[in-house]
Amino acid sequence: MHLGKKTVRCVIVVALTVMVVAACRQGGTDSTDSGKEKVELTWLVTSSPQREPWHKEMVEKFQNEHPHISINLQQIPYADVDQKLQTLIAGGTPPDIWCPNWSQSGFPTFQAMDALLDLSPYIEKDPEVVEGIDDNLMELYRVDGKYYGIPFQNYGSYLYYNKELFDKRGLDYPTTDWDDKSWSWDQMVEYAEKLTVTSEDINERTFGFMSNDETNKQAWLFGGDFFSADDYANGEMETPQLLDNPKNVEAIQAHVDLIQKGISPTPSQTEGLSEIGDPFISGKVAMATNGGFAFINLKAADFDWGVAALPYVEGRQASLYTDPWSISATSDHPDEAWEFLKYITDPEHGAKRYLEYTDATPAHRGLLEDWYRGIAEEAGMAYEEIKEVHEGSQRYGRGSDNHQIKQFSSIRRVIEQTMPAVYDGSMSVEEGFKVIEQGLLNLD
Repeated sequence: MHLGKKTVRCVIVVALTVMVVAACRQGGTDSTDSGKEKVELTWLVTSSPQREPWHKEMVEKFQNEHPHISINLQQIPYADVDQKLQTLIAGGTPPDIWCPNWSQSGFPTFQAMDALLDLSPYIEKDPEVVEGIDDNLMELYRVDGKYYGIPFQNYGSYLYYNKELFDKRGLDYPTTDWDDKSWSWDQMVEYAEKLTVTSEDINERTFGFMSNDETNKQAWLFGGDFFSADDYANGEMETPQLLDNPKNVEAIQAHVDLIQKGISPTPSQTEGLSEIGDPFISGKVAMATNGGFAFINLKAADFDWGVAALPYVEGRQASLYTDPWSISATSDHPDEAWEFLKYITDPEHGAKRYLEYTDATPAHRGLLEDWYRGIAEEAGMAYEEIKEVHEGSQRYGRGSDNHQIKQFSSIRRVIEQTMPAVYDGSMSVEEGFKVIEQGLLNLD
């Protein structure tokens, strides 16, 4: 069959058009990304079976929407993150996006190293990114008027309890009302004594209470503090005040007394119990204080549990564990990193999916109702109770010490070296504080 010249030209045009369309579809490229330079970002996160599916989903979906940007996901065990970050920063190859609090050193250490990018210009350009985040949370990552992180999760501190053990002893569940003064430290101790089951065999024992709080946060519960207001304001420990504040001795002595009475486990007993899993989740502890990050693991508990306010003590303060995403100050691609940060904190997409995967308390107000409903269902409690216990944790809460004072990993190490001897009674609280203060003063 003979084709005319005009017909041949039409066939060629149609064929070329089809080839172009097919090529675009095969490459997954849209008009907004066409011709853009290929960019690779590194996203460093901590290893977590609960978070891992979210990490991978975010990478896949973001890359589909931004085909010129590839995400190199680095998953590091929490215990190794600190050393890994220090090595990467010293070598000039830090990750582009990471959470500075997912390490022992914490945000102030990396901010003081000038390792974090000032996000203020990006926030001014895209103010909707932070519109649902309370100012007090944003202030945690504001230094000299500049923002260095966008909060994405905001854990309070709580008392968790085993409902089945309470029912067995005929005890009322603790309140979710942080202002209920009848739920005092003495009342909590009375409950703990009734819930304790003693035995020579550690496997047959049940401890009435266990504190998962670090030593300084145990002092906070009684209105004490190992450090001054200036230390927190300046982000650096100057002169520790363990012995200057009598509330510190009172608080730690109260915890030591519980251990000496067999109501709480000793450090060595805690270590032994932890070999088979979390002592509370394994049913070996009836009540335990912990941060809101404990919710993620409570799905593994084979008993009914509840969450309550920390016992009322005059001057009581509780820790907030508010974590931000930050961008490296030396990132070669800060604009693209900001696009990814926006994507994973979007309450309609990334942040919402993070909540669904992890039960983490969202920093964005718009997601709190979903969180209240989810935790209420898991705990078998009323929506109003979860809302009340969370809001109380915020009123009495303050940013975690290691999120505010730099080089806190070294400070923590000095404290932890001495406290086991205090808890097991081989050293008095005052003697232990003297040793700790000297150790802290000897830090560089």
